[in-house]
Amino acid sequence: MKRISKSCAASLLLVCSAACASVEPAPGFDLPVASKYVLRGLVVDKHAGLQPDLYYGGKSDSESFSLGAWGHIPVSSKTDGNGELFELDLYANAGRQVGPVWIATGLFHYQYPSSDIDSTTEVQLTVAYTAREVTAALETWYDFDEADGAYFNFNLSRGFALGADWNLGLLGSLGYMTSGQTNFNFGVDEAALSEWTMQATLSRSLTDTIGLSLVGAFASVIDNQVRDAVEDPDNLYVALGLAFGF
Repeated sequence: MKRISKSCAASLLLVCSAACASVEPAPGFDLPVASKYVLRGLVVDKHAGLQPDLYYGGKSDSESFSLGAWGHIPVSSKTDGNGELFELDLYANAGRQVGPVWIATGLFHYQYPSSDIDSTTEVQLTVAYTAREVTAALETWYDFDEADGAYFNFNLSRGFALGADWNLGLLGSLGYMTSGQTNFNFGVDEAALSEWTMQATLSRSLTDTIGLSLVGAFASVIDNQVRDAVEDPDNLYVALGLAFGF
């Protein structure tokens, strides 16, 4: 397994330290099962997989932070490396409400223990306008390691309370990649509108510390050259998971 660099580890701690003072942190663990793994329009694994997320963090009315590790483990016999940890993401992020605007930044380090894919690292910045029922957000992800390129995602989202325990979240997004990101992900050396995505999340609190969620999403690659470069440019996928708080 590749080891995260000392400088990256130090940066992870630095990102979190800004918010730790005012947020009461707690550990948590999410365990969804996804029908396939689709990232930014690219099908990483077209069969089912576990995607555990272990984290430590918290959120108040004005600030948030989290430090954690996310993974993808193929569970289908049709996938090479079935049962092995394919991807491990180490991350840290922190956010703050400034008037009607939510600003968050993060650092994400991606490792691929069971493959020959090189590890890489991205920094992320989100700016969201939260004063309306529909939240508009612009996410910027910059890979300064292997891809040397940026990914931009503009999205609109809205949440609905469905009674005391049920919640529904809707999201629509549009992605754009610079040539470095498009080449790294799709093997196409040009900047492009990469994908659009529609997603719905239905969640329910089972107890004070356990939650259930069902996610359904559809992602479609936009650019014609990028569509020609992939086997499956249009993908419908679902995920069912449990969330545990401690």
